[in-house]
Amino acid sequence: MKFLLDTDHASVLQRASSKDAENILKRMQECSRDDFSLSIIGFHEQVKGALDILSQANDKASKLQSGYSLLFGILNAYKNAKILPFDARALEIYDRLSQEVRITKRMRMDFRIASIAIAHNLVLLTRNARDFEWVPGLRIEDWTQ
Repeated sequence: MKFLLDTDHASVLQRASSKDAENILKRMQECSRDDFSLSIIGFHEQVKGALDILSQANDKASKLQSGYSLLFGILNAYKNAKILPFDARALEIYDRLSQEVRITKRMRMDFRIASIAIAHNLVLLTRNARDFEWVPGLRIEDWTQ
């Protein structure tokens, strides 16, 4: 069984001092590093969050430092990871899902991540089960507990 980390699990791991991160890392140690992937969608979400902080910084030193620190951490987390693209197969699944379920603007990124997981037959690791409950055929687990 192989896994795709949702953006929330990736974010938790970047804050490695939390109990949730400890729980995820403990479970990950039971598997091979090759069993885990990130998605280009998660990268998009995390970079967008860091850029939002920077665009609102208005030259405030603490916000600038925080935003650039976050962006640097994201770069480091993703540079050595296996990152899955939003390829033709994922797009096909996303299009099918959007015909089966009315995908709202808030749901788009989650459904794109779910489409990648389904395309690669991966279990999605997420704390946000209710965000994905409408995705038929998606297997999810929460490793923060």
